[in-house]
Amino acid sequence: MAATPNPKRFETFSWRNLDIQFHHPQLLERVARKYEEAGMEGVLTIDCWPHEERFHAILAARNWNIHKKISHDYHWLWEVKAERQDGSKHDVIPCPSSAAHDPAFAEAMTTYLKKQLACVRPGSRILIDIEPGSVGRRLCFCDRCRQSFAARYDLQPESIRAADDILTNHALQWGAFWSHNIAAISRLHYQAIKAVDPGFRYMQ
Repeated sequence: MAATPNPKRFETFSWRNLDIQFHHPQLLERVARKYEEAGMEGVLTIDCWPHEERFHAILAARNWNIHKKISHDYHWLWEVKAERQDGSKHDVIPCPSSAAHDPAFAEAMTTYLKKQLACVRPGSRILIDIEPGSVGRRLCFCDRCRQSFAARYDLQPESIRAADDILTNHALQWGAFWSHNIAAISRLHYQAIKAVDPGFRYMQ
């Protein structure tokens, strides 16, 4: 691999801001200088509380990047829940096929993000931390997902009536099917963020 010069500035940020969120402005500025010396001039925020806004104002004046994190909030926006291998419904995680392709979910996502991003400065980066693919072998085996899976890979629906049929005989296709739904859900997040403010920058 060819040698390349080290960049003078890294595009890095603190995953959480609790380690530098000091209420005393002078103390915060002293700590901020240490982060700047290390090239870390970005910070991640979860909520828009008043003390965080003051905290952000100080860092923004020093040309820091303020990132807003959107986590697994989409779980709570949709009442159609995913189905486990035994047929029971998950308490939190929605059916990916339903959420990814129902226009009502996209509308709910946009409405929700308008509230979540109301305090975020224009041009900020929005980090989507959803990891929807981490449960692919456990969810979702509802009729809608199985029928969609069968149609996508030209399978007979009666050949995949049980989760074991899918995971044993069609594991690679099931993984690709999950990737398809993950991409669709991620795309909905992106579109919703851009609908709130086209100037927001999207990270995942």
